[in-house]
Amino acid sequence: FRPLDEKGDTAHYNPIHEIPHSPSEAFAWADIIGEIFFGGDNAKSANDGATQYFNNTARDIFAGVVLHVRFAPEEQIPWKEKNMAKVLDIFSMASNEEEGDDEESGGCGAAMLKELRETDHGNPLINDLITKAANRSETQTPKERASTYTTVFSKISLFQDPLLAQATAYSDFSVDDFINGKNGISLYLIVPYNHIKRISPIFRMIITFMIKKFSAGTTNANEVKLKIPCLF
Repeated sequence: FRPLDEKGDTAHYNPIHEIPHSPSEAFAWADIIGEIFFGGDNAKSANDGATQYFNNTARDIFAGVVLHVRFAPEEQIPWKEKNMAKVLDIFSMASNEEEGDDEESGGCGAAMLKELRETDHGNPLINDLITKAANRSETQTPKERASTYTTVFSKISLFQDPLLAQATAYSDFSVDDFINGKNGISLYLIVPYNHIKRISPIFRMIITFMIKKFSAGTTNANEVKLKIPCLF
């Protein structure tokens, strides 16, 4: 997986396609993606209350939009567009809405929040999770909401890179392939040294998803859960 290969000679991996269809599990996976962009080291580097606040509100609405992209009907968001570039596109359009910044006009992102609430995502639980995220975002003042969406955009703006957007547009492999495959798989994560920090969230997602699936369920002593041994 070398997402910055100039000739596009890379395997493709779409983290949104990794989110399970099970409504009871989907939020946890969407929130893992949010934690990678807005939690961990990003949260620790937020040395003032305002930055922490906008990181938290950004993570909340980000997870809601990720679930929306994953579960929106295909006539609204086709399967081939259910990726991180689409998430970025939705927030970009929300930030550019010309609805003014006053309460009467609805403020920044009003149309996006309306779409989140009115879309039937095919399951009551998913609809409820997305609607509540939209409602929480709407309680912010228009200026606060604009700052929240700017925070989201700043964290996921790497998907503006056409090479990265294409490399994560769809998946040639999934974590399940390492668990259920008949043969061993070697996965190489390749990136130019001077781009490591910028691309690290993508690699973190792959590794985090692997650890989550490899360690799912209960584990007993001497139990071998993987058919084929895995070496990191």
